[in-house]
Amino acid sequence: MKYWKWQIGIPAKDNPLNDPTGEKCAVGQSNSSSPLFYLSFNNGGFSQRTCKVPAGKALFIPVMMVEWSQKEAPKDTAQDLIKAATTDQDSVNSLYLKIGDKEWKYPDLLKQDTYRHF
Repeated sequence: MKYWKWQIGIPAKDNPLNDPTGEKCAVGQSNSSSPLFYLSFNNGGFSQRTCKVPAGKALFIPVMMVEWSQKEAPKDTAQDLIKAATTDQDSVNSLYLKIGDKEWKYPDLLKQDTYRHF
């Protein structure tokens, strides 16, 4: 997935994942011809970020994501990794997204739609 290539290709000090303000949201996307603009998830907790998105770009917003691999747990089996990722996902009990004047609350963001139109 192109999103993951973008996300893991950015050094930690510049990575939007570690940016609490949104100041670094465009890192690695400034000269992109992609029709998508990626917004980074966080590592848990509350984030309030402000980000300028280029006109004409669609947004990809990973509201609730987890990655768990043998890098974090080298001795785990595939089944162990699936269980760890599932436990992490199931621990989420609050989600909220606001873009401009439009708001999405927890039940809206739990829907399994692949694409949502804002």
